[in-house]
Amino acid sequence: GLTDRADAKVAELSGGMRQRFVAQINPLQVLTAEDILAHSTLTTQQNAEAPTQPADTPASVIMSLLHEHDGPLTITCDRRQLGQIDRTALLACLASYNRK
Repeated sequence: GLTDRADAKVAELSGGMRQRFVAQINPLQVLTAEDILAHSTLTTQQNAEAPTQPADTPASVIMSLLHEHDGPLTITCDRRQLGQIDRTALLACLASYNRK
């Protein structure tokens, strides 16, 4: 995905330059629902009525939707359900990003 390509480009930078580059990036602008899904422990069956969002939805939009909606979001790709994310998954993803 997009973040895999971005990670590869960042990995090419030298140590100090990489740290400065990553420190200046807002993770809400580069991470997507698919990235957040990697940190989710929910299953689609937990809430079949959850609103759906495409896997490429920016994390900034996901954050707003999770704030407005009291419950998980179902993440889809090509009309196929990939899984569900919630606020816990968003926070776990952001914490993981900040540790890189």
